[in-house]
Amino acid sequence: FINTTDSLLCYHLYRDNTGCLDEIKPNGQTTWIPGCGYGADDDAFDLNVIITVSSDGHEIYGRRSNCKQWNDAHATFIIKRFSDQFVVTDSLPGAPVSR
Repeated sequence: FINTTDSLLCYHLYRDNTGCLDEIKPNGQTTWIPGCGYGADDDAFDLNVIITVSSDGHEIYGRRSNCKQWNDAHATFIIKRFSDQFVVTDSLPGAPVSR
């Protein structure tokens, strides 16, 4: 995660998480390795990545893909903020979901 904002963020694996799985520090990089299905069967396991604003729980990103796609893309997330809107891009093929 590359967080270019002044906001403390959280990432989760499930939408019903009430606390942070881990924090994404403001203006910094955070490394997270989920241990997601490495090997021949990694395309059989799905992984959710959800990013929220720590202060209010507002979801700014959510994406689900299989472990093979996350692993092959060396999943990298870049988080920016323009005015009151967060924009999150990721290294997976296809359009990311920003909120």
